[in-house]
This record gives sequence, structure tokens and C-alpha cells, in this order.
Amino acid sequence: MRRLVFIIFFCFISGIIWGQNTDSARKPSSLAKDDSVNPRRESRDTVPQSITTPQRTQQNAQRSAQDSTAATSRKPSNAPLQTTSQKDSSVKEPSIATTTTASKQQTIPDSIQPTVSVMHPISPLTPKEHLELTQRILGKHPFFNFAAKAAPPPYTPKVNPPGKEYYFYTLAALLLIFAILKTGFDKYYSNLIQLFFKRSLKQRQIKQQLIQNSLPSLLFNLFFIIAAGFYLTLIVHTFAPSITYPFWKILAGSCIILGGVYLAKFLFLKFMGWVFQITSLTDNYIFLIFLINKILILVILPLTLIIALSDKGLATIGWTLSWVLIGGLILYRYISALNLIRKEKAISFFHFLIYVAALEIVPTMVLYKGILSILK
Repeated sequence: MRRLVFIIFFCFISGIIWGQNTDSARKPSSLAKDDSVNPRRESRDTVPQSITTPQRTQQNAQRSAQDSTAATSRKPSNAPLQTTSQKDSSVKEPSIATTTTASKQQTIPDSIQPTVSVMHPISPLTPKEHLELTQRILGKHPFFNFAAKAAPPPYTPKVNPPGKEYYFYTLAALLLIFAILKTGFDKYYSNLIQLFFKRSLKQRQIKQQLIQNSLPSLLFNLFFIIAAGFYLTLIVHTFAPSITYPFWKILAGSCIILGGVYLAKFLFLKFMGWVFQITSLTDNYIFLIFLINKILILVILPLTLIIALSDKGLATIGWTLSWVLIGGLILYRYISALNLIRKEKAISFFHFLIYVAALEIVPTMVLYKGILSILK
């Protein structure tokens, strides 16, 4: 029994060894075929560890020798076919060493060889060349026409005019002074308006009340000088823009000139009345002058507000209305003065015209010319 088991085990081991030798003898031919198709697969194919590289080379050489011997022993029926078969066998079953050497000797086609370009250094541009290059680039700009002559913009640049802050604050001060005077001397203001615009039996009595109230009369006369000085300042700024004196200097100079003119006229009329014994007539004429001045400034003050703070169109209308009102009130003063002369019968009409020409018109023209010459 032991011998039988030993024999069976020996036979089993012998069969296994015989099968491995048979498989190792058949596998090199298949490997050679695969290598003839793609020689680079040699390194990727898995080979049994029992067969080394020298053994595989020897087996492939023996097999190729056997195939060549069998081919020469056969009698070919057609020479071209024999040549073809020999070529096929030589192509299909090359050795590993031959395929490896052939793969190493393959050359790269010229079409896929990389080309090497030699970079030469670029010399820097001179300032003149740089300018010409810039001009050529800008001359071909797709959106801006740099090559054409520059055209002025379709609009004029905005110039900020000088502010009107001085006008605003001066008018605010004038309105505040007028409000204080009207509130503090409301009776005097009411009598003033009633005497000028209404004719009644109490007119003589109202006139006496106004003459007796010397303090409000003086304050209203001072208010007239300040407001009239501001009006003259507006005239200088509007019609003589070449005069570059500060606003406050022109305003102060206008007020001083007006105050001096009316003070001189007041003293001159008082002196003429005392000399020619016509004190009543000169007093009435002085009262008429200052009454017209007070009413004039009450009318001109709203127009001055429009002239100073409005645009050019409204300012032109304001100037026109103010000149019409000033001319009308001055004419009314002379007409009222003629009525006083007829009532008093102290002087003739001719003497009054001489007075107006010598002491009203000529001094005013001389003063105006002197102011313009000083300012220029």
C-alpha cells in the first residue's frame, strides 16, 4: 500500500514537471511573434520566473534554426511564394536581440524634428525712433483720430462768476435797518406815506409833525445815504467792470460822497435863506428834497434786491424801472418846488431855473466826471 501511494505521488510530480517544461518550450514562439509586431512590449510582458533571459534567447535561436531547416527540406512549387514565405517567417519570428537593436536604430523623421531658432539681441530705440513709433501707433487708433488737427470742444469752459455774498449780506443789513426804523418809528413812517400819497386837510398838520420829529428824520436820511450808496456801487460793478476796487471801499466811498453832497446842499440852502431873507422858502424846499429822498429809497430798495441777486434778464428790467422812477421823482420834486415858489412869490421862475442849473445839474455832472477819473 505504501509503495502504491509513493508511485502515484511520483507520477503526479513527474506530470507537473513535464507540463511546465512543455509550456516553457511553447511560450517563446508566441513572445517572438508579439515582439515582431511591437518590440517595445518586451519590458511590459510578464515572464515566468523559472525561465531566465539567456535560456529564452537560446530556445528562440534553436527554434529559428529548426524552422529554417524545415523550409529548405521542402520542395517549393513556386519560387515567388517560397521567397514570400521566407520573408514572412523572417518577419514574424525575429529574435529578441535583433528586434531590440532595430528599435534602437530607428531614426526620427525630419518633419517632426524640433527646430531651434536663434534669438539675436534687439538694440534699444532712440528717443526719435520711439516718438515716431508712438505716432504711427496712435495714428492707426480705431476710436480716436490722433492724426487729425485738434478741434475745439463744442462747449465753452464754465467760468465761475464772482460770488454775490457781499450783495446778499448788504441787502440783509439794509432790510434789517429798515425793519428797525419802521418798528421804532411807526407813527413817523405812517405820516410820511400819508403826506406823499394822500392829499387831505390835515396835510399841513402832518407836515408840522414830521418837521418836529427830528430824530427819525435824521435816521431815515442816513438810511437813504447807505441804500443810495449801495445802488451806486451796483452801477459801478455793472457798467464799469474794469474798476477792481474792493466792494466795501466802493460802498464806503459812495456813501461818503452822497453824504457830503447833501450836507453841502443843506448848508448852502440854509445860508441862502438867511442871506436873502427867504428862510421859509428854503426850509420848505429842504423838507421837500429829503421827503422825496425817503420815498425814493423805499421804492428803489425792492428793485435793488432784484438787480443784485437776479440773473441778467431780470436785472435789466430792474435797472430800467429804477431809472424811470428816479427820473420821475426828481421831476416831481422840481414841479413841487415851482408850486412852492408860486405860493411864496419870493423869487421868479427864471431865478429858480438858474439855481437848478447851477446847483443841481452842473455839480452833479462835475462830481460824476471826477469820480470816474479817480476810479480810472
